[in-house]
This record gives sequence, structure tokens and C-alpha cells, in this order.
Amino acid sequence: MTNTELKHKIEAILFTLGKFLSLEDIGKFCEVGSIGLVKEALDELKKEYETSICALEIQENEGKFKLNIKKEFSYLSNKLLSSK
Repeated sequence: MTNTELKHKIEAILFTLGKFLSLEDIGKFCEVGSIGLVKEALDELKKEYETSICALEIQENEGKFKLNIKKEFSYLSNKLLSSK
């Protein structure tokens, strides 16, 4: 598996599950035994989100990671969710 494929898998997992995940969990879902490879791909993906013009970011909390909407767009998600 290439680094690009691993980043795409990580992105899909974080998007689908929508919750904070440990590196170990991400590695398990990606079927990658090396936590170092997972961390490297995740760091690269995080930098890509930081440098691109998009509404998403990867957040880290106590060593766990989640794909989320950037703070400047959270008003939109709050508005949409409250209108349901």
C-alpha cells in the first residue's frame, strides 16, 4: 500500500466514523501493523488539510484523531442540525 492509499483510507475511516480514534484503532481499520506509518500518513494528511482551502480539519485530542469542520464553519453545522 502506498502512502497516498493509506492517507485515503485514514480519511475515509475518520469521515465515516466521525469520532476520535487512536492511532492503534486507525491502524487496525487500515490493516496496517506499523503505528509509525499510520502516524506519518496522518501527519501528512493533517498538513494537507491545514494548507488547503476547505472546511475540514483533523483535530487531535489526547492522542486521538477526528475529522471535523473547522471552527469558522461550525455555525453552519449548528444551524443545519438545529433545523432538523
